[in-house]
Amino acid sequence: MKYAAKVKDGLLEISSDINMKALIDEKDVLIVGGKEYKRIEKSVEYKFVQFNDCSFGDAIHITFEDLNEDFGANHKSNQYGDYQLCITDKEGNMKPNPEYVGKEFIVRWDMKKVKVADPFNPGKNSRINKPRIVYLKLND
Repeated sequence: MKYAAKVKDGLLEISSDINMKALIDEKDVLIVGGKEYKRIEKSVEYKFVQFNDCSFGDAIHITFEDLNEDFGANHKSNQYGDYQLCITDKEGNMKPNPEYVGKEFIVRWDMKKVKVADPFNPGKNSRINKPRIVYLKLND
């Protein structure tokens, strides 16, 4: 839902079903009803990123442009919402869904332990933290 807003007497007035007043502090944080909101661009937890690739080589790789994270290790526990970033071609190979390649998403992630093969001892597995998508939305 979008509401009209205007600045009056240094406060942001938002026209909605409920009269609200808000202000933006010196750190560019929006404060409405005692709750603080910051721009996604300044968030550590959310990022605007373009979907780049989904592939299978030594493992599954799911990458976004300008984001130094590979979400492939947690492919099964990623929360993709209604978006199918990875598809399988007729030969059974995983590839990026052309519908989403280059499209901008808002993504949020956390770290989750996942079992991986130990590179020094191939018969042994270790559990290490890898990024997992917990929120994904196409930025319209």
